[in-house]
Amino acid sequence: MPSKKKNTKTAVNEFDEDYRRKRERNNQAVKKSREKTKQNTIETHQRVEKLRVENKVLENEITNLKKKLKLLKELFIAQAKAKNTSAAELKDIIGSDTESEDDKQMEEEDEDDDDD
Repeated sequence: MPSKKKNTKTAVNEFDEDYRRKRERNNQAVKKSREKTKQNTIETHQRVEKLRVENKVLENEITNLKKKLKLLKELFIAQAKAKNTSAAELKDIIGSDTESEDDKQMEEEDEDDDDD
């Protein structure tokens, strides 16, 4: 019988050793996975912030371009008025899909001029 006890202890020790190795490997895998997840989260946050900044720059560019377009339309309309161009002709030339306040105002002025 003493030999069986020795084998049992050896088996328990081997089981313990095997279990400890598996636990250590699992702990390392979990640590690696968590580090990778943390790194991905950091990179995602950095990308979001970069895109926010880029979006703000593009929104400012849109605003500036709209202002330039409005100014150019005003200059064009003023020039056309100086040359006595009708509102209908201006609309055809500009080709805007929607009437701006300037277009409406110009049409009203033309109608007032036609009444005279």
